[in-house]
Amino acid sequence: GRTVRTRAVINGDQLTVRVTGGGEDNYAISFAPVDGGRRLRVTRRIYAEQLNQPVVIQSIYNKISEVARWDIYGEPQPAAGEETASASSPTSPVSTNGRSGARATSGGSGEAVELRARLADWITVTNGRDIRKQMTFYMPTLKAFYLARNVKRDAVQAEKVRAFRGANSIDIQADAPEIVFLDGGRSALMRFRKRYRVEGRNLNRRGEVVQELRWQKTNAGWKIFSERDVRVIR
Repeated sequence: GRTVRTRAVINGDQLTVRVTGGGEDNYAISFAPVDGGRRLRVTRRIYAEQLNQPVVIQSIYNKISEVARWDIYGEPQPAAGEETASASSPTSPVSTNGRSGARATSGGSGEAVELRARLADWITVTNGRDIRKQMTFYMPTLKAFYLARNVKRDAVQAEKVRAFRGANSIDIQADAPEIVFLDGGRSALMRFRKRYRVEGRNLNRRGEVVQELRWQKTNAGWKIFSERDVRVIR
């Protein structure tokens, strides 16, 4: 029974969208490029009747591609001049459960092939519940570990031990990952669909997510410095 008004205004290189009339709460969101378009500032303002002033949330996003990736959750399409890697099929599995081992997909640059192999090995040791070996894949400090920031490797290990306590079997499978190289090839952003099943006497967890791993190239090889889920599918 309400009339909701949405107004979008472009002023120079800034886009502002305002929504009013939706009830007690109204909001506005603005998009503004910074650093010559290399980053994007997104400012959200939420207006509530119970507050004297709006709640303001501001985020900064780094540009990682010259074109919009509308298919980012499917098979990636490389932008012109951008070094990316993908498998020949978006649904071909990078890994299976620990009983069958793991394999890296073909195609892409040598670094991308190595990263896909690292992902396959990471999943294999996870399925084998070898937490000690899994920790060798991580940097001493992770910039992000799901909702936490600047997490020590020991804390990551403790959380994985807690999460898998009581599990008789772990089965994680991943589709072919999208890989985007950053910082002149010194780091890489990897996203992939992950299906998981953790079972035990009093444990039964399963689901599907889009997971993101960020890797740093070191003298000891590629290491994970960020692990999080970017989308819950089921």
